[in-house]
Amino acid sequence: MKVIVLAFFVACLAVLAHGATDAEKEKLKKFHDECQADPATHVDEELLKKSRNGEHVEGIGKFSLCLSKKNRVSKGERRRRQR
Repeated sequence: MKVIVLAFFVACLAVLAHGATDAEKEKLKKFHDECQADPATHVDEELLKKSRNGEHVEGIGKFSLCLSKKNRVSKGERRRRQR
């Protein structure tokens, strides 16, 4: 079940990145690079590519969680600035 949720999450990120503005794409790339730089959350790029293409991939959970947390924090900051 966790794998399905993670695959869905990665697929959603890919869709969001496709329809995102250049600024949003840059931010997502920055988050990706930060998560990849951390040895605890690093994942082989080939695994991420397979996941984006809809293949069943295990071992990307920590990376996905890192990316999700960074994205949520960013969105929370944006909401606070809009108030």
